[in-house]
Amino acid sequence: MIRLLLMLCVVLHCAPTVAWGYDQAPQNFRAADMLPAEMLKGPQFSVDPTVRNDGYMNVYTLHSAYGDFTVVSTNLLKQRICELAAIEAIDKIDLSKEFGDSVVEGGQKMIEGAKKIVTRPDEVVTGVFSGIATAFERAEENLVESNRSQTEDGAAKNLIGFSKAKREYAVELGVDPYSTNQALQERLEKLSWAGYTGGLTFGLATAVVPGAAGIAVTSVRYGELIQEIDLTKAPADLRRENREKLLAMGVGESAARVFINNTFFSPSGQSFLVAALDKSRGVADRQAFVEFAATTDSMDLAYFRQRMAAMYYTYHAEHGLAGFFAVDRFIAARTKAGEMLVCFPLDYGMWTSATATVMRYFDTIAADKGMRRKILMVDGRLSPAARKELSAMGWTVREGS
Repeated sequence: MIRLLLMLCVVLHCAPTVAWGYDQAPQNFRAADMLPAEMLKGPQFSVDPTVRNDGYMNVYTLHSAYGDFTVVSTNLLKQRICELAAIEAIDKIDLSKEFGDSVVEGGQKMIEGAKKIVTRPDEVVTGVFSGIATAFERAEENLVESNRSQTEDGAAKNLIGFSKAKREYAVELGVDPYSTNQALQERLEKLSWAGYTGGLTFGLATAVVPGAAGIAVTSVRYGELIQEIDLTKAPADLRRENREKLLAMGVGESAARVFINNTFFSPSGQSFLVAALDKSRGVADRQAFVEFAATTDSMDLAYFRQRMAAMYYTYHAEHGLAGFFAVDRFIAARTKAGEMLVCFPLDYGMWTSATATVMRYFDTIAADKGMRRKILMVDGRLSPAARKELSAMGWTVREGS
């Protein structure tokens, strides 16, 4: 941080005294100016005409028969719209009529029994395992298992196998089992209890799913990454596989463990990011990206950074990256052509004082590393002021990546 401040002082001291044409953020925009027509309104939803932008990301209000949702980012809005189709499909199945309330009641009794095993294991394990065997089993779990993410079911549901059924239903319906959409989670819970304790088959559950259901995919490359992940697997198994992939690509044990233990990444999000790095074969110092991701301290930021990893992978697959390197609190890459590449999955990036300071710092680092050409890739668009100022600074801007 001290180095960052010193470098900024040099940049600001040497910079010409011009009046920067900063955008005013936050701002309100029209949804119709930000979204294609098919995302503005559909059979199950409508997007509020007014969109709030904080200078980087759009914040939408999604109206539906299942409630209103505040959605940060255009890509997450696509996912929420897809999830509405799955919600509608589940609601078409009259679970209470088909299986009765006793299904859910029976499931809750199973949970209570499982909680007893988790919270008072000595009372239930006696007679099944010896004390020595139990001690070794618990030691193995403590040594191998990582922190449970904030999006996972509790230990009791995992123990009785309910969570496995829920994951399988979610995948069949084409949605992320770890979605933070509470309306979807409530219905997945009800559907899974019916299947787990009442024998509801996948065919009955998924026969009415519209073709629009599915995890939002914004490009062929993103689709490739999603195909790499088996979301029916237990979260612990995904974490173990992710750790093994990180170690295999040269990431140190300590750095891998810190990242894997970051609970702001869902098992699906963590796996998506690791898949992007794993498929970026031949790129040096992928550990720098892992260390950068390990500092994530919110779910919004986790979602942002996993998409950032996908953007770097997309560039590598099409043009080639040489390696990653840290830029204070950010990450950048050197292309095989020797350019600096910075990827930000922004919806609508404005030219603010903060943006100007960050991009000037990237300029300084590029000069230090002898990179004469600089490329900025964004998922969405930049404001006219941002495009103008970045062009004046010598950046090549690629929008809609």
